[in-house]
Amino acid sequence: MMNKEKSGVSVKLIINIIIAVLLIAFMIANRQMVDINLFVGTISTPIFMVILVSVILGWIMKWLVPKFKK
Repeated sequence: MMNKEKSGVSVKLIINIIIAVLLIAFMIANRQMVDINLFVGTISTPIFMVILVSVILGWIMKWLVPKFKK
């Protein structure tokens, strides 16, 4: 077997940093207000908040779904 040394920075970390930077840039570029129709009414919020909440919910689902498959 070959002895592989770890360089300290993984590809996964680099990809996560790139995704985070792109997400932040996208959020900064989308500061316009948007109306969101809910079952009980309508709220007005900046688009970047909608993006942020969507990313957080997606991350939670990514974490929860494998736990239910077991």
